[in-house]
Amino acid sequence: MATKIKLKRSTTAAAVPTTSNLVDGEVALNITDRKLYARNGSNIIEVANQKPNTGEVTTTMLSTDITSGQGNTFYVAKNGSDTTTLANGGAGGLHPDTAFLTIAKALTTATSGDSVIVAPGEYQETFPLTVPDGVTLRGTNLRATSIKPTGATSDNNALILSGDCHVSDLTIKDFTYNSSADEGYAFVVVSSMNSTTSPYVERVTVTTKGSVVSGSDPYGYAQGDAGRGAKLDGSLVSSASQHSSVLFNECTFITPNQIGLKVTNGMRVEWLNCFNYFASIGIQGIQGATGKSGTGQTRLKFGGVSGTFSTSEVAYQLENGFQSGSYARSGSTITLTRTGHGLVTGDYIYADHISGGATDGFYQVTLVDANNVTYTSGSGTISASNVTYKKAVARGVVASNDGTYVYITGKGTGAFTTVNKPAKTLSRFGDSQLDTAQKKFGTASILLDGTEDNVKVPDDEDFGFGTANWCLEAFIRPGSVSGIQRIFDLRDNSATDTAPTMYLNGTTLHYAVGNTSQISGGTLATGTFYHVAVARNGGTTKLFLDGTELGTYTDSNDYGTTTPVVIGSDYQASPTEAFNGHVDEVRISKGAARFTAGFTPTTSEYSADLNTVLLLHANGTDASTTFTDVSGGTSDIRSSGGDSATSVITADYSQFGAEIRSVGSACVYGQKGAQADGSGAKLILTSHNFAYVGSGADFTNDPSLAVQNNEVEELNSGQVLFSSTDHLGDFRVGDALTVDVSTGSVNFAASSTAQSAANITLSDATGTTNIFPAYIETGNLRLAGNSITSTTGQVIVDPSGEEDFVVNAETIVKDAIYFDVNKSISFGSTTQGSLKIGGFGGSTVFGSSEASTFSTRSLTVLRNGIGSVNITGAGTGYTGGAQPTNVITDPFQKGTVSNTIASSGGIKRINLTNRGSGYTGIPEIAFNSGTGAGTAVLATGGKVVAVAISEGGSGYTSGTISITVDAPPEQLFVGGILAVSTTNNTITVNNHTFETGDEITYDATTQEATAVAVGGLTTATNYFAIRVDDNTFKVAANLSDANAGNAISLTSAGSGSQFFQGQTATLGTPTISAGAITALPLTGGGTGYDNAPGINITDSGSGINGLAATTIGRSVGSVTIDTL
Repeated sequence: MATKIKLKRSTTAAAVPTTSNLVDGEVALNITDRKLYARNGSNIIEVANQKPNTGEVTTTMLSTDITSGQGNTFYVAKNGSDTTTLANGGAGGLHPDTAFLTIAKALTTATSGDSVIVAPGEYQETFPLTVPDGVTLRGTNLRATSIKPTGATSDNNALILSGDCHVSDLTIKDFTYNSSADEGYAFVVVSSMNSTTSPYVERVTVTTKGSVVSGSDPYGYAQGDAGRGAKLDGSLVSSASQHSSVLFNECTFITPNQIGLKVTNGMRVEWLNCFNYFASIGIQGIQGATGKSGTGQTRLKFGGVSGTFSTSEVAYQLENGFQSGSYARSGSTITLTRTGHGLVTGDYIYADHISGGATDGFYQVTLVDANNVTYTSGSGTISASNVTYKKAVARGVVASNDGTYVYITGKGTGAFTTVNKPAKTLSRFGDSQLDTAQKKFGTASILLDGTEDNVKVPDDEDFGFGTANWCLEAFIRPGSVSGIQRIFDLRDNSATDTAPTMYLNGTTLHYAVGNTSQISGGTLATGTFYHVAVARNGGTTKLFLDGTELGTYTDSNDYGTTTPVVIGSDYQASPTEAFNGHVDEVRISKGAARFTAGFTPTTSEYSADLNTVLLLHANGTDASTTFTDVSGGTSDIRSSGGDSATSVITADYSQFGAEIRSVGSACVYGQKGAQADGSGAKLILTSHNFAYVGSGADFTNDPSLAVQNNEVEELNSGQVLFSSTDHLGDFRVGDALTVDVSTGSVNFAASSTAQSAANITLSDATGTTNIFPAYIETGNLRLAGNSITSTTGQVIVDPSGEEDFVVNAETIVKDAIYFDVNKSISFGSTTQGSLKIGGFGGSTVFGSSEASTFSTRSLTVLRNGIGSVNITGAGTGYTGGAQPTNVITDPFQKGTVSNTIASSGGIKRINLTNRGSGYTGIPEIAFNSGTGAGTAVLATGGKVVAVAISEGGSGYTSGTISITVDAPPEQLFVGGILAVSTTNNTITVNNHTFETGDEITYDATTQEATAVAVGGLTTATNYFAIRVDDNTFKVAANLSDANAGNAISLTSAGSGSQFFQGQTATLGTPTISAGAITALPLTGGGTGYDNAPGINITDSGSGINGLAATTIGRSVGSVTIDTL
């Protein structure tokens, strides 16, 4: 039977029952004080709002065990006391009326399962405060409860989060950042954090200011020492912890010119409905040094593995191509010499000593100068010889191998990457094409007609053999055996270049250096495939025909660092000595001779390996003009134990990086939005808002201050995957898709490393339409530029019903055209017209009843070629051969081209002799004779050529208006031999925007403070560009040097992130009439713009609503032949 409880009560304030008032089994309630009392033997205890212990509760009091409840609730209030034991013997802090005075006291008292409730008020606490594992710290609400530090602890961290703690409903404020100690964060995690459910922070505001504020800088933005938001470092997480994550929900961080959220060393963060204001970087995931729990490992998965990659071996990922040089020995010291090697002290290389006593293997180098490094090798008998080498781009000691993954101790040096060696880009000249009628292997071979046909690979270091071993080989099927026919030609500028070339002279196969034959032999006939090869091994070059050695040549030549490859003719721009026949299975190898003695040629297609620098299977459809290199797709992975692999399938640096998943959050004002820095740093932002990012401390909501490129930044292989809106409401999916909310226009582009634009697909049961960046395909119809073509089959123009098909301009038909019987073509009675129908090899057929329709009109019919021509004006001065070609347009400076006419009468090539400037639309390519057609493509970059006032606005005065033009984009590159060639004095920036003569500014410090400038250049200095091609340029000291092609000599490749930037366009004083802007003079067009820049109109007075737009003028980038 349950114990009966008898209740007594009192309404007198502060009244406490005595033992004479209560007996065991009775309780008393003071209604005024809201306190409950019970008798326990000779003691009266307060039992309301606390967890009794087993010594105070007996079965004579309660029949139910209440000792295993949810935990204690401690209270903190501004009128509280940090006394632990009350006067009546009860515990302090367990009731609002006996609350603690400080949060620190409550947190040090609470244990797992307890809660700390903080009443309204501002609490000045000694920072840092540690929130214990499993403890909840909750304010009344974030507007009512705030915490700030004492003066002595103002630059300490505020809250240290332990294990499974929970913080909510308060504000943390008025602390600063200590840069030397990297302290001054609102939240950090405790050392050796051990979590089963992870810390949780919700409804918390962090608001800080710099230590010096002013009326113009109320947040102390310029001081740069405002407190930061959160630093979550996975190196502090215990290895026994189930989680290394923290959850934030509905939080706001106001951290002027400081980082909002920083995550590193394998930490994970869920960032939900959170805001960052005025941050230098709103959200940052950055690769750390030690990794999760301080003992992070890198997880690698290799493909094409040979060997075991055993524990304690050192694994290396090498750069794609071998470099060649020479070496000299002094004792055990090797000096490697290569002009502009680009190495620095501490780099590792794999050295292949072609001859001499040095041992092949991995070495750490010491920099001597731009052309020499040293390393240590065992003694040998030869003091000097040649060497090829590859730099290690990543290196790490193998900790373990589970058969699937190789684990590297720490993160090693450099970064293993899944990006494999790229394939080469090939171009064709003349009529070169695939032919399925003849092939050695696969589906086709390359057909060359012996008249100016070739296939070319542009300059590449892979073909700069230097002093290395190498091999050129192919299967050829001659169509004739008369005269000189080049098979391979690696010469560039001159017939006497020191470069390999292989050719036929009549029926005999030759190998030459320059124009001097060194080896010859064999007899070839037409109509048969032969395997031809030339290979150098250790200073001896041999020529082979069908595996038979034809001769040797003592070859000590240095074949340079970079060269093109021409297949099927000589090197000249107007090719001669062209090969007539078929070519199949072309392979070029560097670093391996392949053949050193007689051999049996392959009976199947080759596979690419680490030494393959070009491989053409020549497979494809008949008459295709696309030639595909399949040498790419591999990486050079080796170990100190002799193991190897051909690809990195997985390179997992997540234990050093960061994973941040954000939903419905925002970065507002400040410098940068989201930044992922380093491998393993991955930010996934869904429905994120970037509002005025780039405006810094300015919160005037001026859209001209926003910098879209600052919204997302990816550094050192970091990734940011995002969908977002900006301050204008424009919607973005990464860098691939942008929707302008005001116009509805969709922009489709790609620049991010994490995302790339492929196509937009619209599909249902009726069909599919694909929208690509360069064209649209629907059904078998492709719309690109100003052309409509068919991908297969006919193009049918079919107006509905009996509607007319109207063409308002000249119509050129290049092939057959047919008119149905009983259909007519006529010209208006008032205007005399002419119908011209022609084509090479085409035909023209008219319905039999319609011949009379053309009786009164001029008609020229070309049937199977030229049938007849009526010459109404002979003209004068025409000659055979090349005819002049005009570029029809009205730019600032017209571009000019020339062409070459083949013996068949077709156009072989259009040469762009002057790129012109100022084109605002694609110019027409017009031929003065013949039926050839070409298409011009405008260059990537240009200058502002016009400014138009679209809205004059109102209220403007000359004394208050300010008008500027947006700057051109930064042309980024990373210093090193991949981007900077000290041999050619070139800078590589893909799709750069510079033309020869453009004034550009060099900057080697803004992007990366530790970057090393390119030798020969000075940061923050203006130079002039010399355009080499779409991806490469040189720099000159002045305009005259640029126009003359006199480039500055680059003495070293530098390192780190750097950029060149064109000049910003300038405007003169605007003309203002009746408060409206009526004219805006362009005083300088600037340089290096990729798109029309914005015009920023601000007014300190009452001027509003003025709008202006710019127009970009460009050069002609290229001209292609549409019809020969």
